[in-house]
Amino acid sequence: ATSNTPNVIYSWSGPSGFASSVPSPLVSEDGEYLVTVTGLNGCSNFGTINVSQDNSLPEISVSYSNDLDCVNIQTIITGSTTTPNVTFIWKGPNNIFDDPVITIDMPGDYTFIVTGQNGCSDSITLNVPFTGSYPEFQAIGDTLFCGEVETSIDVQEITAGVDYSWTGPNGFISSSNFNTALEPGEYILTGVGANSCISADTTFVAIDTVAAVLDFPILPDTLTCDQESTQIE
Repeated sequence: ATSNTPNVIYSWSGPSGFASSVPSPLVSEDGEYLVTVTGLNGCSNFGTINVSQDNSLPEISVSYSNDLDCVNIQTIITGSTTTPNVTFIWKGPNNIFDDPVITIDMPGDYTFIVTGQNGCSDSITLNVPFTGSYPEFQAIGDTLFCGEVETSIDVQEITAGVDYSWTGPNGFISSSNFNTALEPGEYILTGVGANSCISADTTFVAIDTVAAVLDFPILPDTLTCDQESTQIE
């Protein structure tokens, strides 16, 4: 409140027993406030002011177009509001977006936050799931020993309906589960499930061609007419 009369006294009263003697007090509650201004001559005047409160939250909704899986690797999430003149952001895994409609490729929780002109905010969290399942299997290798020119590599299947492909040393390629391996080294098995999800496993074909080591030298000996036999060691 202000007055053109100098040296006046202010007296405010309001909701919940509010009272103040400053010309322009800060208030935090809505309602009617009465101010009385008294001059040095003892004459008073008064006025009232109504303080309204707007703490309404913006109305918001969220949706997404499809689950994420090994075929649908992206989805569109949409945030909308019927409240005019708002600001909004999406907060998701490792990122923040300032558009209400975004395309994402990572599953997880996405929170749509909307702030109205009155400063009040509301939010909704949307979970975007990954519904694919990766095929499970194990690549099995073997060892090449002396005298062997080939060995086998095989698949231990856990998930049914998987298409397999092998790659290995010297350009080795195969789409069979069971294979003959001619070369030692690393073999990579890739499996594509019926839902198009892809897994991979690695195995090795080792080689063991180390000859046995003699601990003692072979000592020469001679057979004679008197010595018809000898012992070699």
